[in-house]
Amino acid sequence: MTNREKIMIAMAGAALLYGIYATISTPKIKDVPASITAPETIPMAEEALIENNTEKKAITRVLANAKLSWKDKVFLSTEFIPEAKAHQGKQFNLPSEINKISYSGYLDMDGKRIAILNNSEYRTNDTIDGFTITEISPDKIHLSRNGHQYNIAIQETK
Repeated sequence: MTNREKIMIAMAGAALLYGIYATISTPKIKDVPASITAPETIPMAEEALIENNTEKKAITRVLANAKLSWKDKVFLSTEFIPEAKAHQGKQFNLPSEINKISYSGYLDMDGKRIAILNNSEYRTNDTIDGFTITEISPDKIHLSRNGHQYNIAIQETK
């Protein structure tokens, strides 16, 4: 038997032992039943975040997002919450107009940043649906209205 064959047999044996161990050991992560509804996931999420020593601000933000209505495309977020710093511990009442704004593109032309919102071009200090654009970056835009700040992440499509 050659050294190569010995190594292959040892690797197959190690894979077999790991497979047996993974099958009989109990997982540390709790499985979420397929029939569970969105409101039932909130206490589970809170428990998981606390167990992992997550910062209180992050827990507040995650739970606030979990309470928002869920869309068909769960990995493409179209609803956003105000900055957690300004509203720590308060209920989030988002203006309905913010959900109508879609950030789909970014251009940087000679140092002038342009955001594509609802298929139209906007620059810093322009207004859309009563919101003022305060900052444009490649991954998100910052909006303000009545002293409240909002962020909308770019919505990449395939």
